[in-house]
Amino acid sequence: RPARPRGGRRPPVPWEDKRARKEEQEMASLVGAAPQRNHPRPRAPSSRASSGKASPASRPHQLPPELNATNSKLRTTSGRPVRSVGLGGNRHVKQSADLVSTAHDLHGVNYFFAYSLNDDEYGGFLDGLQLLCADPVVRADLFIAVGTMNFRSTEAISAHVARCLRRLGTDYLDAFFLEYVQRGSDEGAAVDALRWMRGEGGLVMDATKSDDGGGAARASARAGGGGVTGPVRFLGCSTHDRDVGLRLLQSERHGGAGRSGKEGEGGEECLVDLLMARYNMAHIRAEEELFPAALARDIPVVAFTSTRWGSLETGHPQWTHHPPPTVADCVRFASHPDAVQVALRSTHTLDRLP
Repeated sequence: RPARPRGGRRPPVPWEDKRARKEEQEMASLVGAAPQRNHPRPRAPSSRASSGKASPASRPHQLPPELNATNSKLRTTSGRPVRSVGLGGNRHVKQSADLVSTAHDLHGVNYFFAYSLNDDEYGGFLDGLQLLCADPVVRADLFIAVGTMNFRSTEAISAHVARCLRRLGTDYLDAFFLEYVQRGSDEGAAVDALRWMRGEGGLVMDATKSDDGGGAARASARAGGGGVTGPVRFLGCSTHDRDVGLRLLQSERHGGAGRSGKEGEGGEECLVDLLMARYNMAHIRAEEELFPAALARDIPVVAFTSTRWGSLETGHPQWTHHPPPTVADCVRFASHPDAVQVALRSTHTLDRLP
């Protein structure tokens, strides 16, 4: 992909520019082979660009089968790849249990993120996840991610992991995120918490069991007492701060916190397995340093706030020559960088799940 000229300004409607550059490749990919790593994954064309009866791939609420994550960490324990659009809980609107089951059964969504375990905020979202997890076969095809903002206490972390397992009715978690890590003392606390979870805390599954994406991981998680070393397959952090994200990507499992910018050069594995980062049409600067760093360390990025809480769909005063983007446009934009493997949606209706 050609580098963007330094000092140049992005067009007022960035998604329109990207769509024009990639339209021919996207259309060819939709009928071709599955995409490979380091090549843009095919994106469903916007329904507003088509006429007549729309194909399944062009309907905003449908997920073409080619839209899969390519990073080996984003595999369920049955070995299935995670879909490139995930569904997260939304504390601002009520989500029904049926939304979760329908997203999985009819739309192929298998990445789910539970921001918290507050039923008063989440409606039936957690109930829907629990129903899916009740079937062992279905559970093996899911990638369940959870998280907490209370990571300064090891006791609180252990208690939250146990509570997640009980509430969702599962004996392992595919990913556990330390949420909204901020610069300053928060960073140090996050690094300490991650190392504790991998070490003394015994909460992370043995790497040889969690990385294969198959029966070994499932057997490990169900061996009793949370598995061989713990019930969590992968660890991650979420942050709005790009500098924090960079330092987390530079951190090492037994090294420093990465403040010098030189950590991670020794070849040791990164402290985080996954990174959640804000990325949308209004917040694009992650493309400059954060995403290249994630690719260099082979850390998949989960992009959140793809529609900027719906505000992008209302347009912008400078977007005078183009209509506002649709949800599908926003999600495709957020999914476009190679570093982004999953674009997270927190919708409460399926017509807003592209």
